[in-house]
Amino acid sequence: MRHVWGWLVIASFGLALIGISHYGASKPPDIVVKSGNISLITKSGGYEWRDDHQALVADGTAPEQIAEKMKGDELKSKTPIILSFADDSHPQVKLYLWKNEKRERVKSVTSQAFTTPDEGGRYIYEATALWEKGKATYIFVVNVKE
Repeated sequence: MRHVWGWLVIASFGLALIGISHYGASKPPDIVVKSGNISLITKSGGYEWRDDHQALVADGTAPEQIAEKMKGDELKSKTPIILSFADDSHPQVKLYLWKNEKRERVKSVTSQAFTTPDEGGRYIYEATALWEKGKATYIFVVNVKE
């Protein structure tokens, strides 16, 4: 009889965990990075997100470390790139360029759009988005061909 109660307790606990995991805080929306009809490859960094019931915090790896595993997309210099989000939201977005382990803010971002640099090379971008429910970082790599 004790074994039956033990199994019932374990089963109840397991079902409760399954219910909690589906009820938990959702994640920030995915970013969509496009140049013309080309969708660039992106990776999520860290994020903080909260809903009415709980908050979720995911610590991310440094953008340069994430970018090491990314091939990057090839684009020509001065090519327009547009940032948007899968849920059509319009968060406040700041864009940074990583060079030699240093982060520089990209100054010429208007309406979540910018152009690739004039010089050829590998460029690691970090987009930081801020919503009422939280914030998130996204990484993408562009290989600029002159």
